[in-house]
Amino acid sequence: MKRRYIAILIIGLATWLCACETEMMGYEGESGIYFMMQKPPASGYGDPEQYEYVDTTLIPFAMFTAKDTVLPIRVRITGDVVDHDRYFTIRVVDTLTTAKAGEDYEPFENSQVVKAGERQAEVPCRIVWTEKLMQNPDTMIYLTVRLEESVDFKLPLKRWIPFGSIYGSTDKVVNPLVHVIGINDQVVVPKQWAANYWGTFSPTKFKLVCVVLGLTMQDFEDYKTMNLNRSQTLAQNFDRYLKEEKAAGRTVMDKDAAGNEFEMTMGPLI
Repeated sequence: MKRRYIAILIIGLATWLCACETEMMGYEGESGIYFMMQKPPASGYGDPEQYEYVDTTLIPFAMFTAKDTVLPIRVRITGDVVDHDRYFTIRVVDTLTTAKAGEDYEPFENSQVVKAGERQAEVPCRIVWTEKLMQNPDTMIYLTVRLEESVDFKLPLKRWIPFGSIYGSTDKVVNPLVHVIGINDQVVVPKQWAANYWGTFSPTKFKLVCVVLGLTMQDFEDYKTMNLNRSQTLAQNFDRYLKEEKAAGRTVMDKDAAGNEFEMTMGPLI
């Protein structure tokens, strides 16, 4: 009897695997398209193919010195690469968009092309800084885009479930057919902010650090430009500035989210 149950289990498992293989083979052969937008790990290193997939991209202009930036909206195909150009459709979702065309972003053509021999394409989307962002730094405006079926491409991939990549979330379900771009002028915690050296992050402290030391947000975004050794040295220089100001009777004050002031200090290893 035990052997019979084992045989039934093996047959059932084999049937299930065959069904899965058939489904995967059919899926892989279907000409489809989806958004392939990713977020690199904090280190900035690793295999790009395994970076975390996201359905939202943040454009914080406080990170940039320029007043505009171009976001490459990347799409990738399912199915075979072919020897001729194929076209896909991307549209702005008006009901989910608060950004204004021609003011906050430059409109782009709805019909875009995947070149012959290519398996992906990028739609350059120019995002523009405006004074309303500076006046309302905590306000986010949104540009939402979606993919639609075209003559050349279907939309077979309805959701993306991570499969355990060490580079990102293993449980977040991502919508690969809709992408949201959030735009603001808010100062956010940069990737390479070492709290042991710089202390607790605040926009007030960060802006002053940049002014005193001649840095920008982008300096803190890459480990190549802000490794731990450089962070420690710069944090020591800034700590010296704080102590000199205090000795001169000009104690530098920090500010929390509620607007309460307190003395600005550095991390425990400085």
